[in-house]
Amino acid sequence: MVVMTSGCAHYTSRYAGVEIDSEPQGAEVVYVDTGVVLGTTPFRYWWETTSGDKQFINVRFQKPGYSDKTTAFYINPRHKNHTEALRDPHHVKVILEKSN
Repeated sequence: MVVMTSGCAHYTSRYAGVEIDSEPQGAEVVYVDTGVVLGTTPFRYWWETTSGDKQFINVRFQKPGYSDKTTAFYINPRHKNHTEALRDPHHVKVILEKSN
């Protein structure tokens, strides 16, 4: 049997998970690049990519009575599905300061 393949590259989705938390908890987390609210701490979130490359993520934590805090981290999409990614997440935690 002969199997022929085309010259096109086939990309498989890869997933990365992150566990996001804050002190105190209950902060809203916004993905800075798009302005989309990802969730309220603590929570787990996953990203899907077809490149498999590390990606730079920039998020802002906001909670009434506290100063906003922006932080950045890399995700490594090394999992085959989002379930695996959420089982083995990268951990991100920030400490918020009370606003004046």
